[in-house]
Amino acid sequence: MNNPVMHRKLIKSIRRAKPVFFHNRPQAQLVLGPKGRELGISPDGPVDAANRMRRAQGLVANLFPAASFAGSPGRIESPLRALTGFEPVLAKCDGELPHMSRDAKQWKKDLLRSHGARVVEHGGDFSAAVRAGRDASAASPRSYFVDDENSTRLLYGYAAAAVPLRQQLAERGIYPSADHPLCVYLPCGVGGGPAGISYGLALEFGAHAVESYTVEPTQAPALLLAVLEGRYAGLHVSEYGLTLATDADGLAVGSASVLAAPIIGALCSGLYTESDDTMRAYLRHVYASDGLRLELSAAAGLGGPARRAQLKGLRSPAAEVVWLTGGGLLPEDEFQLLLR
Repeated sequence: MNNPVMHRKLIKSIRRAKPVFFHNRPQAQLVLGPKGRELGISPDGPVDAANRMRRAQGLVANLFPAASFAGSPGRIESPLRALTGFEPVLAKCDGELPHMSRDAKQWKKDLLRSHGARVVEHGGDFSAAVRAGRDASAASPRSYFVDDENSTRLLYGYAAAAVPLRQQLAERGIYPSADHPLCVYLPCGVGGGPAGISYGLALEFGAHAVESYTVEPTQAPALLLAVLEGRYAGLHVSEYGLTLATDADGLAVGSASVLAAPIIGALCSGLYTESDDTMRAYLRHVYASDGLRLELSAAAGLGGPARRAQLKGLRSPAAEVVWLTGGGLLPEDEFQLLLR
């Protein structure tokens, strides 16, 4: 950041866990090159963008390595056993051996166990759980680790969401342009999802026709700090007196992905934070108005359009899209606690 006064002001507010907004200056050429790059993805049916993103993410991350493992000897206790004949796939949040941090909600661990997963719980935060899973996988020559922090396959899976989103907008007569961009608001944890989506949208529409904004909890602004400080590796929010204390557990991440952070820095137009109380207000509002049952993490971006509207000199958007990332599996008692 070139303005030292504004930098100090933002850091001061971040240390106090106050909501902040950092208006970034994208440099898409750092990621896409002067002419951009092609991405070979095709739509396969009328699937909503968020579901397409999750499905593509899982297929790219899991089935590619599974196909390469097919025919290898060994035992696997997994739905992919017939395909792979291989040992369990190790993953942070998906697969036979999910490694989960202290911040993950208990109901999520219970749900995974009810489907036969052997959840490995760790006393550290998200980054510690990922490191432990990565080390465990490295110790077994017949395992594959789906790395939330450093997987290009995951990133390309997220990028696939751009194709059905373009179709959905076209069906409504919406065609983003340099004069009227598509504005998207993305809840952000370790950063892979927002980075992949921003990358895919930039390729699909052109970087000039997209504005991406990421939102994080005030106690866990890992990506915001990485971009603001220009430290894409080795930074943890605890250095700023923050604790990861948030009920938006899907966003409770202390260190940004070293793969995703530079992409976010190059492509995103803004990074901002919200308090848990504000996210709860969004959640209650969208439930009352539209009947949507969301996790707190999913509700984080709902204030994005209002935040952007406070900025001066911006282009009039062709459309604004808030990414809602989860809630369908949320138990009723847990949802009622969030509504209080």
